[in-house]
Amino acid sequence: MNERQQAAVAELVDGLDAPESVREIAHALAHRAFAAEMQMGRSIEMIAASAVYAAFRRDGESHTLDEVSAEADVDRTKLGRTYRCLANRLNIKLEPADPHEFVGRFADSLNIEDRTEAYAHEIVTMSVEAGLHTGIKPAGAAAAAVYLADNDRHDHLTQPEIAAIADVSVVTIQNRLYEQTRLLGDDEHGQIPASRWQYLETD
Repeated sequence: MNERQQAAVAELVDGLDAPESVREIAHALAHRAFAAEMQMGRSIEMIAASAVYAAFRRDGESHTLDEVSAEADVDRTKLGRTYRCLANRLNIKLEPADPHEFVGRFADSLNIEDRTEAYAHEIVTMSVEAGLHTGIKPAGAAAAAVYLADNDRHDHLTQPEIAAIADVSVVTIQNRLYEQTRLLGDDEHGQIPASRWQYLETD
């Protein structure tokens, strides 16, 4: 990589406060991407952002496309396409991001109780087992689970508040909430099934 390409990657990982492991992976992936001439028709910043996002994914760190695209000042949709192109071109096998990682991160940011966080993890586990699309915008699935868990136990958090922390839209949270609420078995009157009461008893 030339100095400008290296600087683009370095500036982005600094801005996202990436750990050293992510920095090393990002630089290695970016080097391979630029060597493979992926920059044709794309900006240096776009290639750097796709390498950094892939590095976060490979290292198990929970950063969204929205966060990386915002920090890099590139279009989110184009970043997603470039990331997929990078993964295919460099033969990178990446599992879908785990929504559980986002639950823990959001719980820390929102300072929610341990039992509420445990309930949110349980909702995510049930969603994955049921085949809901948690691999698509996993941050949205995690945010909805945190909101639903808090709403059942305390009703302290608002959807806009969680959407801001998760960097997703309120509509995304509402869509995931609809799926999760149906999965958990609320009846038409909003009654909570007995299987959920183990999480709902307040301390």
